[in-house]
Amino acid sequence: EVLSRGGHLVSAWYHSACAGQTEVPDNVWPERTSNGNASVKCGFCGQVGRKLWTANISPDELLEALKSNGEKVTQVTGLHIRERSLSGRVSLLDLVTDQGAIRLRGNRFRELLGWNRVRSTRFESKVEGNGFEISGRGAGHGVGMCQWGARTMAASDHDYQDILGHYYPGAGLTRIY
Repeated sequence: EVLSRGGHLVSAWYHSACAGQTEVPDNVWPERTSNGNASVKCGFCGQVGRKLWTANISPDELLEALKSNGEKVTQVTGLHIRERSLSGRVSLLDLVTDQGAIRLRGNRFRELLGWNRVRSTRFESKVEGNGFEISGRGAGHGVGMCQWGARTMAASDHDYQDILGHYYPGAGLTRIY
């Protein structure tokens, strides 16, 4: 069986915990084509998805992240969330530097600082001392199936068809042999 929609295979992405709402792929990977993904309310990842994580990030760490991205900066003085997706995740943010504001996509920010350091783009930011406190919920990019949600659904006697139907609405299972 394969998951398909409109005669095309579904891009069946998954992540750890969505914190209540999944994300559309275009907000994470605008350059990739996708099929069969939508932002859906999860409601099943429970305590794991709601568990708060925090990362304290110094201006020097942000500076090194920007340098690794090819930016020619010597100082970072601010971090401002500019835009959120409909699922509440940071889609765009500005890092204020001596060369002006540098705009990053939320997922690129996670990548530059470390996937395990900034666990998802569903976060808030505030100044803490001379650095920044990033606090958020969920884990992973948020696209497709929430693994903790699927686990909870399975433990509640939902079969795989129900689980896939919930996280990939409009898609269906097709037997190919």
